[in-house]
Amino acid sequence: MQMKASTKIGLVLMTCYLVAWLDRMAINMAMPFIAKDLDFGPDKMGWVLSAFFAGYALFQIPGGVLSDKIGPRAVITFALAWWSLFTGLTGAATTFGVFLVVRFLFGIGEGLFPAAVWKVIGQFFSQRNRATANALVLSSIAIGPALTPLLLRPVLAHWGWRVAFYILGGTGLVALSLARKFIFASPAKHPTRSATEL
Repeated sequence: MQMKASTKIGLVLMTCYLVAWLDRMAINMAMPFIAKDLDFGPDKMGWVLSAFFAGYALFQIPGGVLSDKIGPRAVITFALAWWSLFTGLTGAATTFGVFLVVRFLFGIGEGLFPAAVWKVIGQFFSQRNRATANALVLSSIAIGPALTPLLLRPVLAHWGWRVAFYILGGTGLVALSLARKFIFASPAKHPTRSATEL
């Protein structure tokens, strides 16, 4: 039996959110290695970790406004491309100032993302199925932090923190390709939705 368009969308949203959490949690595991390499003390480490939350918090509302104005698909694909770029650039950062800027800009991309996800769920899922879709996507909040140590520990041990961020940036681009393929601006524009789903 062919999978419904809404089911595919739910799985893709969960995957994208999972990648978001992997990218977000990676800095916590990598920070001891970064601090040692770049001689960051506790104060600088705190600023680097906080820079993400500044960008993330400031761009939550703009993410919602943009999702209403230009559509959630455009916001999701832009956010994925943006934060994947700055995840990769985290691995290239060499100074405290660059780290602050890169992590703040990374936070902007992740801040734009949530409102667009909930907009997609509101459009593509009926009231009967919306709670299940929300639960599916939100499960990544628990799964992401649980998977991060399992996936990143061997990378950090064998190749270092810079390679870890390069790999995560590439993972984000895979999520971007899935989002572009399966997420559409509205149910009416989805090429494989059935009349019943619409």
